[in-house]
Amino acid sequence: MLAQFAGTLVSGALLGGAAALAVRLSRGRLAVWIVPLAAGLGMLVFVVSWDYSWRLRAAAALPEGMVVARIVTARRWERPWSHIRPVAQRLVAVDRAAARPLSSRRDLVRTTLRVVGRAGGSVDLPVVFDCSDHRRADLFEGGEITDDGRLVGLHWREVPAGDPVLRAACGAA
Repeated sequence: MLAQFAGTLVSGALLGGAAALAVRLSRGRLAVWIVPLAAGLGMLVFVVSWDYSWRLRAAAALPEGMVVARIVTARRWERPWSHIRPVAQRLVAVDRAAARPLSSRRDLVRTTLRVVGRAGGSVDLPVVFDCSDHRRADLFEGGEITDDGRLVGLHWREVPAGDPVLRAACGAA
C-alpha cells in the first residue's frame, strides 16, 4: 500500500513537473492550468495501471510449484474504471508441488490452496479433492482424512466438474 501511495505521488510530481517546465519554456503560450491537470492525470493513470497489474505481481510472488487456478474479480464504486473491466481482488493458487494422492485411493488428492488477498494477506488452506466424484474436503476445519479416504469430523463439498481449482489439483497428481 505504501508503494502504491509513493508511486502515485511520484507520477503526479513527474507529470506535473513536466507540464510546469513546458509552460515555462512556452513563455506563456500554454495555460498554467495544465500543470495540475497533468499531475492529476499522471496519478490517475498510475493508480489504474497499479490496480490491473496487481494480479501479475501477486502471481509472480508465488513460490515455485504454485499455479493460479482462480482469479476473483469485483467492481468497486470507488474505482469507476472497474465497472468497465473488473479488478482482481483475490487469487486462489494450488500448490501442485505438494499435491499427493492418498496411498490407498489414487483419486483423492491432498494439497494446499493459497488464497492471496489484495490487502496483502495470504492464507494456506489444506484440502483434499476427490477427483472422480468432483468433491472437496476442507482439512482446515479441524478434521482429518484416513488413509482409506474416510472423513473424520469433515464433510465433502460438491465442486463443479469444470472447476479450475479442481482441475489444477487433480492434474498435478
